[in-house]
Amino acid sequence: MKFASLAGLVLLTSVAACAKPLKIRVRVCDENGEPVAGADVSCGVTQSLAPGHGWGAGRVRRNVAQTDKTGICEIGNDSPDGFASVAVQKDGYHGCSGVLLHFVEGSVMRWHPWRPDLEIAIHRIRTPIALHVRDVDLPFPVNGDSVGYDLLKGDWVRPYGEGLESDFVFRRESLSAGEEVLDALLIGFSREEDGFCPVQYPSPPPWVFRWRDMVLPEAPLTGYRTKALLAVEEQRTYPDDTPFHCPNLYGVYFRIRTMLAPDGELREALYGKIYKGFELHWYRGIPHVRFSYYLNPSPNSRNLDFNQQDDYRGTPARELRRRFRP
Repeated sequence: MKFASLAGLVLLTSVAACAKPLKIRVRVCDENGEPVAGADVSCGVTQSLAPGHGWGAGRVRRNVAQTDKTGICEIGNDSPDGFASVAVQKDGYHGCSGVLLHFVEGSVMRWHPWRPDLEIAIHRIRTPIALHVRDVDLPFPVNGDSVGYDLLKGDWVRPYGEGLESDFVFRRESLSAGEEVLDALLIGFSREEDGFCPVQYPSPPPWVFRWRDMVLPEAPLTGYRTKALLAVEEQRTYPDDTPFHCPNLYGVYFRIRTMLAPDGELREALYGKIYKGFELHWYRGIPHVRFSYYLNPSPNSRNLDFNQQDDYRGTPARELRRRFRP
């Protein structure tokens, strides 16, 4: 046992000795592209723990730097595997976390590319409000038919739930994706005036393993499409031209319960947002749909700046899952 412990310590020492520096040049800007000075930028890496308490886990070591008047700072860390995470915090702004970097090339001395530029935009906190927020994970209640989902009630419409109005309409279809036929779940609307407004961004650099989550603080007034979206399976890779699939999706605004004046002008609507789209997964051969949405219940208010302190979620997702479990 002593020999094994000694060997483990030697191995960890060798791994630690192999840790190489990485460095990036971060520019922090606001939603308008203006530089943000005095923002705290952290760069964290995970190190293995020595045998003993917490063995098998990892310890995070973070370095912190602050942006100058041009919104720029240089920061780095010593990483054994080329992975690092970057976060940005600034009073009065929504923080940014979860930018995961993975440098796969390196010399004996350091990871490459060395000192690349990374721009991160953070949004100023405006007027945060309470929103309807729900985490949905439900089995699809019918086979070969469509079913509506009431976003205000947070439930399938009757007779499958307590919902009264079909805001989203889910339907199962077979779609051709190249040579493959997909058993697909599509999400559309019951009103022609309603629609999705997907938010897409250029692909991040190749050394960015996971990009940041977006804030989506205010829904746009126009740009909504009634074209349905595809609920994607997490383990499946979809071609970019798959019908109804939006690749590189960072969020979706939606507009529901839209009413137009006789001249076609917008009279009333409700606005909301969804992060990361819709996900399809299977349990005991039954398709389930998973998504989280934020809805402003005040007509014509496009403010989606979420106040977490005033969150109210209604019926917990676990209760809905239990109610509709086959």
